[in-house]
Amino acid sequence: MKLAKYIIALALAAVLAAPAYATRFSKTQETKAQALFASAEAYSDRGARDKAIADYSKAIKLDPAYANAYYGRGNAYADKRQYAKAIADFTQVIKLEPKNTYAVYNRGLTYSEKGDYEAAIADFTRAIELDPKYAKAYNNRAVAYGKKGDNDKAIEDCNRAIKVDPKHADAYSNRGFAYIAKGDYAKAIADCTRALELEPRHYRARKNLEWAKELAAKQ
Repeated sequence: MKLAKYIIALALAAVLAAPAYATRFSKTQETKAQALFASAEAYSDRGARDKAIADYSKAIKLDPAYANAYYGRGNAYADKRQYAKAIADFTQVIKLEPKNTYAVYNRGLTYSEKGDYEAAIADFTRAIELDPKYAKAYNNRAVAYGKKGDNDKAIEDCNRAIKVDPKHADAYSNRGFAYIAKGDYAKAIADCTRALELEPRHYRARKNLEWAKELAAKQ
């Protein structure tokens, strides 16, 4: 899953801005919370998810309104496929920062991973409302529509993703897959070919291209 701090395609798009501590607690507590957050981020970058979660949790205990820490812990839980905990953390970020596009988007990805496509679509739609040029949100909403069998809406969203980012290989590949589902193999071949031009090692595009050619040959 390409979470927004890398990015999917799954890599996080950005780390949130540091929260305003104001006078909620002492300078010592603030410093400790920030140090724990930095430690958690370092563990996360090395793939030590359990240690990262432990330090994010300690930071949250010191500062229950530390949005960054909830966000980081949510990403770590999502990486461990502990989706309910990830969703809870992203939801807490959204409560603290209602216009946090990345938290909304990552919650959508997490819902999609657990198969709740309606909830995923709702979050991707909200992310798009917050950032109308969020190509990855259009692309992943297309995937969710495709999972529900609505290939026309999937194609429409891939079109939007490509309009925002003409070099979005995933969007071409996903549109190609939707065309395969609709039986339009010529368009599928064109899209998957374009995806491979943009990313020659795009595994899914290559497999979709092979499948589209095989089906076209049987017509």
